Amino acid sequence: MTVYAVLVGIDAYPDQPLYGAVADIDAAHEFLVRRAPGARVLELTDGRATRGAVIDGFREHLRRAGPGDVALFWFSGHGRRHAVPDVHRWVEPDGWLQTLVCVDSGERLPDGTATPDLLDKELSLLLAEVAERGPHVVVVLDSCRSGGATRDLPGSGVVVRSLEPVAPAAPGAYLPGVEGYLPPPGDTHVLLAASRADEVAHEVPIGGAGLRGAFSHALLGALASAAATATYRDLLTLAHSQMLGFGLLPQHPVLAPPHAGAADQPFLGGAVVPPAPFRLRLGAVGWEVDAGRCHGLPELTADTTPLFTVAGRPDRVLRVEAVDAVSCRVTPLGWDPGFDEVYPVVLATVPVPPCTVVVGAHPGDNPVAAERVRAALRTAGPGGGPSPDVRTAAPDDSVTGPRLCITAPLRDGRPVFRVLRADGSPAAPDVPGHDPASAARVVAVAEHVARWETLLRLDNPLSRLAGAVRVEIVAADPDGGPVDGRPPLRPADDGRIRLVYRRVGESWVAPQVVVRLHNDASRPLWCTLVDLTDRYRAHTRLFPCARVAAGGVAAAAEGRPIPVTLPRGRPVAPGASARDWLKLIVTEEPATGLSFELPALGEPVTRGALDPRAVAARLRRGAPTREMGVEDDHVAGGDWASVVLPVVTMVPG
Repeated sequence: MTVYAVLVGIDAYPDQPLYGAVADIDAAHEFLVRRAPGARVLELTDGRATRGAVIDGFREHLRRAGPGDVALFWFSGHGRRHAVPDVHRWVEPDGWLQTLVCVDSGERLPDGTATPDLLDKELSLLLAEVAERGPHVVVVLDSCRSGGATRDLPGSGVVVRSLEPVAPAAPGAYLPGVEGYLPPPGDTHVLLAASRADEVAHEVPIGGAGLRGAFSHALLGALASAAATATYRDLLTLAHSQMLGFGLLPQHPVLAPPHAGAADQPFLGGAVVPPAPFRLRLGAVGWEVDAGRCHGLPELTADTTPLFTVAGRPDRVLRVEAVDAVSCRVTPLGWDPGFDEVYPVVLATVPVPPCTVVVGAHPGDNPVAAERVRAALRTAGPGGGPSPDVRTAAPDDSVTGPRLCITAPLRDGRPVFRVLRADGSPAAPDVPGHDPASAARVVAVAEHVARWETLLRLDNPLSRLAGAVRVEIVAADPDGGPVDGRPPLRPADDGRIRLVYRRVGESWVAPQVVVRLHNDASRPLWCTLVDLTDRYRAHTRLFPCARVAAGGVAAAAEGRPIPVTLPRGRPVAPGASARDWLKLIVTEEPATGLSFELPALGEPVTRGALDPRAVAARLRRGAPTREMGVEDDHVAGGDWASVVLPVVTMVPG
């Protein structure tokens, strides 16, 4: 493996200089020499960091990296933003394009035009050119990702890496092909960014070493203290904790892609480690876990105290003290977390699991096998405790929420366990056998179905955000034309959108759609679109958590037409169908998307897949954020809402 790196640091801006960007690059270079001896590093600092030199760094240096190699781009300097042009409005839901400010940005050229910033779309195009050769691609951006801030925070010694927004240059000034450019689908690179799109990045005093980029210094500190196997996700968590030591900077680093996969491998590449959905982290007022009401964590009462444990360490317990919309404050019980460690956590107990299961109540059920299922339920939780996902109930119990039945019949003369829905229909394939191992397997199936059902039912009926964001599905033009003028599909009387395969010659062609989100509120909101499938899978790949501008419109899959196909293994034949439920989670602060993911039932946990026993859907149904009729103007800890749009895809008979 060879590491190819382009390290860009600019202090010498003509009008608004910085003071720690070159020092960031020197430190990053020193780290690379230690971590990857033989790394081929191109360092562009101050006067050498022109727009042309940065572009050449991608095309003439990073493009030398091939399969098995690593291509790293690190930028420390000013950032800026431009109003998003119409052609990119689907890709930038917050309404802005971000830019990197090169040392010659704004310089007048002989023809009277000015040298433009490097647009984020140009950066995407350059990264795609590098990625198509097959290396592992990493990007670190320590610059402001929005604008409109002053350079200095008076009296603090802190410098903001931001310049005022400017009008974009003429289209011909940018790289050919960037207008309307969309990066290829899939995870082409891992991004570690210093701040959210609506925040600025800072330089802070570091002892006697002068100013340094808060994010670069914290990230390099995390790399120095963490194990070599720490993933990008781990490192970002550690870096954020270290940044809190600089004071309460309004800056939150960002990881992309946010879903499980590329970000769950070590720095500079390696094997993907399936992540836990939640992490313990140091927050502004103490230890917190990134699980909140929008994930289903219940409001606290005298009788409800959820507990988390560190994954694989059931002796390390965390008691929930307060619940916010997207996170909760916790107290470690009998142990002290380390500030330089990462702790993936799982929910260990909830006062009342959200889903009930009736065991062995059908005629013909084997009573010994049924008792084995009950025993498995009593030990299915972390540390050998009761399952936090399902609780046993009698057939005549009056309960709310999802309800399942586990039966233990003979089928064709062979013993099986069956998981049935409340209406008696099978929820999953039969599990062969009546032995203890089969009982444990059928409990795992029931837990998976319960987590999926709970996620589908997550709701906050008293939210002030209800109806703030609309989801609409538009049929894509089969000839590739624009969809702007096409009306959205209307649900049928049963509330479902119906999509139909069409026959072309001897083949069936899947329908293609564009999914759009409309924020009708007067303020920006964070949106996460969860696709729940009829194979009990849940994922957020269509639209991971992103900020949608007030009055703005965003599109899933960056506006690309989405083919809606039957699942693998389901024949495309007349009468075949599949169901999806598009669930939109709307929050006032970003919510972790990992906690909304589940593999399909029966899928093995593979590279990039989550452990199905550790997902957020095991949390109980979210409680309302305020009481009916209370007209308070503030919802403690933030508000959240959800909406579900059912979709049926069918092959005409």
